[in-house]
Amino acid sequence: MRPVLLGIALIVPPVALAGGTLEGDHVAVGVNDDGSLCDGATDVCIFYDPEGMGQGAPLGNDLLIPGRAFETWSMAWRTGDQPHAYAAGAPDLRTGRSMDWSAPAQGEDLLYLIGTLELDGVQVELAVDVPRGDEVFWTTFTLTATEDVSDLSVARTVDVDPDAYANGGYSTINEADGSVAVAASRLSGGKALALAITGGEAGLCNWCASPQAVRDGIEGIRDGDYQIGVASPTVDLAAGESITLRFAFGLGMGDDQARERAAAAMAVDDLDGDGQTIDQGDCDDRDADTGPGAPERADGVDNDCDGAIDEDTIVSDDDGDGFSEVDGDCDDALATVHPGADPVADVLDADCDGLADSDPFADGSRPAGWGAEEVKSGCSAVPASPSLLLLLLPALALWRRR
Repeated sequence: MRPVLLGIALIVPPVALAGGTLEGDHVAVGVNDDGSLCDGATDVCIFYDPEGMGQGAPLGNDLLIPGRAFETWSMAWRTGDQPHAYAAGAPDLRTGRSMDWSAPAQGEDLLYLIGTLELDGVQVELAVDVPRGDEVFWTTFTLTATEDVSDLSVARTVDVDPDAYANGGYSTINEADGSVAVAASRLSGGKALALAITGGEAGLCNWCASPQAVRDGIEGIRDGDYQIGVASPTVDLAAGESITLRFAFGLGMGDDQARERAAAAMAVDDLDGDGQTIDQGDCDDRDADTGPGAPERADGVDNDCDGAIDEDTIVSDDDGDGFSEVDGDCDDALATVHPGADPVADVLDADCDGLADSDPFADGSRPAGWGAEEVKSGCSAVPASPSLLLLLLPALALWRRR
């Protein structure tokens, strides 16, 4: 699958980053600058077209009403005895801060954005991954404690109103069961969205703006204008420790199909499809060319995931002498050989200037016909045979006449 970055056809132009908009074959996701799932610059939230984005204008396919942010993420934690709460997105919860975002990137199978944010005691990295061909997507939090934290939990809440967009009604069927929440349309073609997180809790409520509100939300099935949400389990982290929490979104025609896709997406542990997981040592699960055993390239990336960058390439200083091959080191396996080096025994050109450093035939092994001028010009490795010189003389004569 080859991902592309486009605007939504016939609806909005291509997007400049504020987060941005990621479009696969069936799903397009707008990302706001605070990490909620609506691009504030274009009002693109979550578009779903089971027939493919290229099959005409996706009017009526938006699972979230354009014009307002109808998705939020929230986090709760403690540092010592101090409780902390954070919420981003949602119509009345605009307390979120802008994150620092990468440019939209394309792996072999994924289109993705990565943003970072510093909160009290916690560093947040949020990735939004949209596969090219599937009807799912992920939001993944990597949380790193900058001091000891406790009772740390994250939730995502979505207001899925496809019926309101199609005909102004709020007949959505909402269900919270275990760690999966689903919302499905009664009227606009039966489109549905499921939200899941492994080991978490699902709930229905009127804007669950915290993980605890999701856990305290209604379980079971309700129709009408409810929001679906899931919250991660609570964890404690010591300073320097990290945890990764992945929320999976599945889309489909009907709640069963959306739920099955979300469950399948939660089971995916190899996003880039290279056959290696993070647990197996893949240090970049969004790049199929990166993983244990991959060839190292001169690109500033640890391609083989061994902890070293660009080793054994022309830009690396493999012998530790301060010079790489692009810096002029003519033997990057020998630390005594580099530009400006002093002569070294048994090394013809230690300073890499193209000239022999000393007379290599000082021991009396000079071939017949070789003088000091050949040594100075660096031509002392292989003497030319007389027959070869005779063959070259006519060519040299013609060259001098020109």
